[in-house]
Amino acid sequence: MPLSALPSSSFELNTPWFIDSLAIDFKINSDNLKHRFNEGILPFLLYAGALVFLLSSFYFTQKFCAWPLANLVLGVLAFRGILALENFLNTKEIQEVFGTFLQNRLPVSFSVPIIFIIFGLLTNLYTFLIYLTKRKKKYEI
Repeated sequence: MPLSALPSSSFELNTPWFIDSLAIDFKINSDNLKHRFNEGILPFLLYAGALVFLLSSFYFTQKFCAWPLANLVLGVLAFRGILALENFLNTKEIQEVFGTFLQNRLPVSFSVPIIFIIFGLLTNLYTFLIYLTKRKKKYEI
C-alpha cells in the first residue's frame, strides 16, 4: 500500500484547542524574545534569564502527587499558566500601566523580568518552607 493511500491524520484540519492555543502562545512568546534580542543582548539575557528562573521555580509541581501522570499534567498546566501570564504582562495596555506606575524611574522593558524574578523568588521560598516543614515532621515523635 503506497503512503499516498493512507488516510490523513485526525489533527490535519481539526487541531485540539489546547494545542492550538499553546502554539499561539509559543508564537507570541517567540516574538517577544525576538523583540528583546533586537533591543540588545542585555535586555534579552535579562528577560530570558528571568523567564527560565520562573519556569524552573515551578519544579515543585512535579512532587505534588505520587502519580507521575498527575504531576505531568500539573507541570504542563503551570507551564501554560506562565506563558499566559507572560502574554498578559507584555500587552500594550499593561505596559502602559507599568509605565505610569514606574514614572521613568526604571525602563518599562525591565518591569516584566522583575515581576518574573519576584514570582520565582516567592515560589522558591514557598518550596523551601514546605521542605522545612516536611523535614521537621520526620524528626518529631
